[in-house]
Amino acid sequence: MSLMRIITSSRLAIHATRLAQLRFLEKDIISVFTPDQLQRTPFILRMIDDQGQFVAAERMASRVLAALEKVLGPNHISTIGCVNNLGTVYRDLDKV
Repeated sequence: MSLMRIITSSRLAIHATRLAQLRFLEKDIISVFTPDQLQRTPFILRMIDDQGQFVAAERMASRVLAALEKVLGPNHISTIGCVNNLGTVYRDLDKV
């Protein structure tokens, strides 16, 4: 079992993911995040995706992508990485 699977399957990780989701899914909360905070979202997104919460991961990735495009621009490496993360979620949802 990979280290990431162990981390994401622990009860603490599940609780932390739930709290992060609530924060990210609040109305307009992403608009007050700093660029540094936005750039740290892939770990949370991956935890949500690894736990099989694909719809929540898609919603979060879409919101983060919109915020990154607005704050950092569409050609920033973090924005491009978020596009990749969203693609992974779409693959998990069989949307590609």
